[in-house]
Order: sequence, then structure tokens, then C-alpha cells
Amino acid sequence: AEMLGGNGAESSETFNTTLEHVDLSQCSIGPEGVQHLARALCVNASIKTLVLNVNHLYDEGAKELAEMLGKIGAVSSRSNTTLEHVYLNSCNIGHVGAKLLAESLRVNTSVKTLKLSGNPLREGASALAR
Repeated sequence: AEMLGGNGAESSETFNTTLEHVDLSQCSIGPEGVQHLARALCVNASIKTLVLNVNHLYDEGAKELAEMLGKIGAVSSRSNTTLEHVYLNSCNIGHVGAKLLAESLRVNTSVKTLKLSGNPLREGASALAR
């Protein structure tokens, strides 16, 4: 996470400004790991694609990402406005996480693709469709 946006500091001199695609699929990332990643992404302005397929995010991890995408909580005073493609396939995200992601996308205008296949979304899927 430090490489993406510093160690929590929001000064621009610590940002990676060239990295555009991050694929951390099958890296055993859980809610705590995604919390650190979300904080870094709040201040990174170059990453356009984030792939976290087949990780253990659950609803808690989805909440961290939703807060980063739509500033619906308190991850940072800023939200990410450069991510365009987010892949969260098979991350054990349930209906609560899906609803939080849907809420964040009502605010975020940069995300064009959100992939959630292989998750037990249940009624959370209808929130994403709205």
C-alpha cells in the first residue's frame, strides 16, 4: 500500500504516478489488508484498474472499498476519483457489502466497470441494479 499512495500520509510526493493497473488476485487479502489498500487508493491518482479477485474480503472489505470509492464513511477525507475498473469476483461479498458498494457508486462517477461474479450477493444484487 505504501507504493500506491504513501503510508497513510496524504502528501503528493509519496505517490506512484505511473502505475495504472494493480492485480492482487489470489493474494489472501482480507478486510484488514484491504483497509490499508483503500487508504492508499484514496490519495493515488494514477490507478485506473484494481483487480482483487479470489480474496477474502467479505462484507467488511467491501465496506472499506465502498468508503474509498464514494466517501460514505471515514477511511479518508478524500475519495478515489480515478479508478475506472474494479474486479471483486469470488471475494465472499454478501448482500451487505453489495449494498454498500451500490451506495458508493451513487456518488462515484469514475467507476465504469464493477465485477462481482461468484459472490453470494442475494438481495444486494438489486441494490446494484438501481
